[in-house]
Amino acid sequence: MMPITAGFLEPMCESIPLGIYASWSAYHLFGINPYMWFAGHWLVWFFLDYVQLRGIQVSEIVFCFI
Repeated sequence: MMPITAGFLEPMCESIPLGIYASWSAYHLFGINPYMWFAGHWLVWFFLDYVQLRGIQVSEIVFCFI
């Protein structure tokens, strides 16, 4: 089970700043809507986190706060 601090601080330190930088870059280089790019960035990020968790965790993945 992942600690609350890691679950909260990891997106704030990596995913959000990288998404903002990539959105800004995609807008200025290719004219892509930054909000759509950021939403796609988050979807891909969450999907890859889930795939990685499935690969590491042997048992069923249970999302609860108990």
